[in-house]
Amino acid sequence: MEEIIHELNVNILANGSDTLENKSKTYNAKMSTIREAVLCTLVVESKMRGKPISCLDALGATGQGIVGLQLKKGLPILAKVVIADRDSETVDMIRANCVRNDLTPKDLMLDFSRTPGDPREDQRPQEMHVCHCAADVLLRMEAFEFIFLSPYGNYLCTYLDSLFSRIPNNGIACLVSADISPLFARSAPSVLRQYGAHVMKTDYMKEMSARVVIAAAARCASRYNKGIEVLYTVCSNDYFLIVLRVGRGQKHANTSLNQIAYLLHCQMCEERAFYPETHTPIEEPYKLLQCDCYANTPGKTGVVLGPMWKGEIFNGEFIQRMIKTSEEMSLSLGLKRLLALLLQESFFVDLHAENVVQEKNEKDSEQSCEISEFSSKPEESSLHASSSSSNDHSTLIDNTNCRSDVHTNKSASQSPSANEERQSESGEPVKSAMDSDTCTSQSLIPANGKRSCDKWEGPQAKRIKYNWTQSGSGAPCFYHNLHRMKFKATQLPKSDKLVLLLRKHGFKASRTHFDQYSIRTNATLNQMYRIIKAVV
Repeated sequence: MEEIIHELNVNILANGSDTLENKSKTYNAKMSTIREAVLCTLVVESKMRGKPISCLDALGATGQGIVGLQLKKGLPILAKVVIADRDSETVDMIRANCVRNDLTPKDLMLDFSRTPGDPREDQRPQEMHVCHCAADVLLRMEAFEFIFLSPYGNYLCTYLDSLFSRIPNNGIACLVSADISPLFARSAPSVLRQYGAHVMKTDYMKEMSARVVIAAAARCASRYNKGIEVLYTVCSNDYFLIVLRVGRGQKHANTSLNQIAYLLHCQMCEERAFYPETHTPIEEPYKLLQCDCYANTPGKTGVVLGPMWKGEIFNGEFIQRMIKTSEEMSLSLGLKRLLALLLQESFFVDLHAENVVQEKNEKDSEQSCEISEFSSKPEESSLHASSSSSNDHSTLIDNTNCRSDVHTNKSASQSPSANEERQSESGEPVKSAMDSDTCTSQSLIPANGKRSCDKWEGPQAKRIKYNWTQSGSGAPCFYHNLHRMKFKATQLPKSDKLVLLLRKHGFKASRTHFDQYSIRTNATLNQMYRIIKAVV
């Protein structure tokens, strides 16, 4: 059964068949939030680069090429989009959907004698390139800066080797995995064969699955002397969206590999801890856990899981840019709430507030030293005193409210690098593409759906050096399910109240989008038990 579907100013003719051979060609309405996040990611990246970006929808059969059409309709000037699929019937339907959205489909012919990464033919704003080719072959023959990969029915790991073989430096990879629930929760041997990791069913199963996939991507990228940085990870309706930035070089590859470790998991109380970075045997590994289950329970209570990614899975600065962009593009309220919760999970706002306090204290201490040094001169001391009072206007972000919409409007305007000026090689200041009034911002989808430019007239693109060595916000790994906690003689408070209690006692705490009944905190189970028992 075929039907016309409208989503993000795109109309497609989708196949509604549920048969096994046509299941990968159907439109999936559950992934609408993920598709919005992918479009928002591309818009943010185009603002940061300020130049056209080559994009690829590698598996156009999953949604009849709707992702590629949304990227082209959202950024007709800056996005050079290619939709590919190996099935001839699907390619014909993608061409028909291009015509349905006022886009001219043009076949992309592959040349085996062409060097990957060389400039291809230009793409007009009302033109779309369609390639009848398998995804793994196209990924090895062409180099794309923005890749959307959503395999249906196949494991994601089968395409990782081809993806990292040609992706350029600072390229973006959007990976969608739909096999998390049946694979990771029910078939541990399949995970061991495909991803090389040992897993078991736990309370934090979803986040552990995402970290296993990220670790597999990091190992695959290191074979090509490339490293990864996780921009954000989203779990929506049992579908995972993992957005990675790829860096070229042995340094990036080694740094990514150092973020992979094994996890020691307690089967009694769900306490966990990563193994330290050492090549020597650990004499008493149970001391890594903060529980005493091994001493009070006979037998072996712990199990080693992984290897998996132990680094950050949320980039707060990038999420702040996405929040601002989602407001400009008038995206759905569900995506805005999700991004606000991701920002809260990243603890980036808390880190920014701490940095503001630290800088303020350093300035106050320096100015107090200057005042005491020149206290014999009343004119100079009064001058320093006035400058000290003028620097006391740094605002802090009130993070005591744990609702998901707290940081939606505040955090985007307080990012330390959102309005920061960069310098070009000649020494002249160059404004960030986020604040430019050129065609970059005009090519977005406004509320009325109209655009005011037809060709790229922006400034010359500047090479951007991304800060790969930026320290993380210290967000704790994994989360605790409140309904599975077995605290004796206590009554668990609601999630919001418990988050406030933990923050009041100096711990990091927030809700998590992985599980609505869980919280993310750096407090141990024993510490949470003492806090709850003291209050209740």
